[in-house]
Amino acid sequence: TPAFRQRLAATGCYLEYVCFGVESSLNPDFCVLDTPNDVQRINEIIQLIDEGYLNQVLLSCDHWTKHMLRRYGGWGYDHILTTVVPLMRRMGISGEQISTLLVENPKRVLPFAPVKE
Repeated sequence: TPAFRQRLAATGCYLEYVCFGVESSLNPDFCVLDTPNDVQRINEIIQLIDEGYLNQVLLSCDHWTKHMLRRYGGWGYDHILTTVVPLMRRMGISGEQISTLLVENPKRVLPFAPVKE
């Protein structure tokens, strides 16, 4: 819920939005998995940005089976860059905010090498 996301963000933790491109529900007799679509994910991210939590949001496009690769009919590894980013722009997220989400936040949370200043 929005209130729960806000409470989490208020602690200073990062909120990661995963599985961009995955939009499905499983058979309720087997497992209940209600996966939001990309627009729903982006709407939640916009709410977090509006509440001042831009620097705490991370994105990923998970691939765990070959059917998710473009070669086999899936979204492919470039889904965030080729589909999600243009959608974010159309939904009002600025280029600077997108850069923070895709470059600055991961760089801060995953420092693989010392930053030279």
